[in-house]
Amino acid sequence: MEKYSHQVEIFGRNLRRLRKEKGLSQQALADECEIDRVTLTRIENGKYGAGLHIIYALAAALKIKAKELFEE
Repeated sequence: MEKYSHQVEIFGRNLRRLRKEKGLSQQALADECEIDRVTLTRIENGKYGAGLHIIYALAAALKIKAKELFEE
């Protein structure tokens, strides 16, 4: 995972920014995606890489295209 740590950090920053722009709390987004809030916190902090099912759930909950989470 260390090999992709920069991309994981970018993903997390984008996720946090987009979540806040949508006015969602971490708990609300985590509930919508059926994941634990602690897991969402770790993803936003770049400490945990999300699997495809979580990426698409996050994008759907935020009403965005998944690729927006990866843009630098």
